[in-house]
Amino acid sequence: MKDNIKELIQLHADDPIKLDDEYDNCIVGVHTDGMLVYDALKIIDVLQVIEQMTEDEAVEHFYYNIECTQHSGGRPIYIFTE
Repeated sequence: MKDNIKELIQLHADDPIKLDDEYDNCIVGVHTDGMLVYDALKIIDVLQVIEQMTEDEAVEHFYYNIECTQHSGGRPIYIFTE
């Protein structure tokens, strides 16, 4: 995780709900409500590399197993940066 992101988390997120450590480099910021903001495409890339998924498998896994947690209070936010 980049040092500036760690600093943002310390300053603006009391006790954020965080994905597993392998997704730390996918964090792109902190929402004003203290929720972590992740880059969805970076998460999909991590799934392809670490879990050795195809792009289609990684996209499906993201939407059905990761992104769906966004709808609960305090959960991370996912954005597309590209």
